Amino acid sequence: DNLKAPEQARRFHEQLMLRLPGLPALPELDRGPQVEQLGLL
Repeated sequence: DNLKAPEQARRFHEQLMLRLPGLPALPELDRGPQVEQLGLL
């Protein structure tokens, strides 16, 4: 698991928006609190 992946994707997209005017921003997702998913197993 890469915990930094969402932030890296947002940063990459922001840089891409600078090069490609008109590229829409990424939608903000409401992730809510971090939930431990091991209980799902």
